[in-house]
Amino acid sequence: MKSNSANQSAARSTALVEVARYPQLKMLCWSRRSSWLSTEDAWSLYERNWRFVEVKAFEPEERGLVERLTAIHGAGLPFRGM
Repeated sequence: MKSNSANQSAARSTALVEVARYPQLKMLCWSRRSSWLSTEDAWSLYERNWRFVEVKAFEPEERGLVERLTAIHGAGLPFRGM
């Protein structure tokens, strides 16, 4: 039987984010064809391209997504400017 942390890790890697729901993420995905990203891929895109993100343009839903991704993949470290 898998441990709780193993189950959480598996859930993190299989959770998907619909790109079209999040304008800043959609902008970061300009060269990608996929409509969905894993939470890990979404986190990685935000992290690598944060300088292009317009934080003041975040809608509440996208801000919540970034906060959730930070809690899951970012060791709880908040992004600058949020």
